[in-house]
Amino acid sequence: MTERNKQPYVRFFASDWLAGTRGMRAAEVGVYITLIALMYERCEPLPENHKRLARQCGCDARAFKNVLDDLVEDKKIIRTECGIWNKRVQREFDFRGKKSSAAKDAAATRWEKDNKNNDPSMQTHSERNANGMPYQKPEAKEVTNVTYIKIEREKEFHDFFWPAYPHKVAKPNALKAFLRARKRAPLNEILAGLERYKSSKPPDISWAHPATWLNADRWADEPAHNLSTRGPPDKPNKLFEAIDRAVAGEPI
Repeated sequence: MTERNKQPYVRFFASDWLAGTRGMRAAEVGVYITLIALMYERCEPLPENHKRLARQCGCDARAFKNVLDDLVEDKKIIRTECGIWNKRVQREFDFRGKKSSAAKDAAATRWEKDNKNNDPSMQTHSERNANGMPYQKPEAKEVTNVTYIKIEREKEFHDFFWPAYPHKVAKPNALKAFLRARKRAPLNEILAGLERYKSSKPPDISWAHPATWLNADRWADEPAHNLSTRGPPDKPNKLFEAIDRAVAGEPI
């Protein structure tokens, strides 16, 4: 059972929200509340994919980027290694964790007390075995934030990176390299670098393997200058022609 299923709602303090959004434009408020809702729904930072997030916020990518930059500048949204996040959301998850832990401890105490009161044989056994814990049915293993992030980044690879890469070889290795690369750079930066690579690669050079390209942080490469627009270089014999004219007394 995931945290999302256990907590279908969040605490919302109207006065705090009004105070925190006072002075913000309507577009900023709309994007802000949508991003907050997505964070609560996914229980993790959001990968900074402007195109996808803009679609979910109901605006175009350029407008979304401008609003997001303003929210980051105002410290309403923070950028982390795993994606964009909000400190108020983090505090809510911390509150949930403490509340859930306290509820589990209280339930275990009640379970032990009820069984001791209703089963004298168990009470005697507990006295002989101090600190013995009653049997509890193991709970289903919870999906951690690390698992969520891995699933989301694998989806990024299959939906965005792999379809865009021109040389599709060694896909399993490429996926592993992509997951490592996403720890070093956001998705939009990797995809932007890939587009530069595709548009600037000389035709006589082979495409790099995707894993090799990712492991070398090739998305940060700068395209080579286009030399085709330059004029032809000066001929090396022009200097000798000028010397000959000078010797003959002609103007240089």
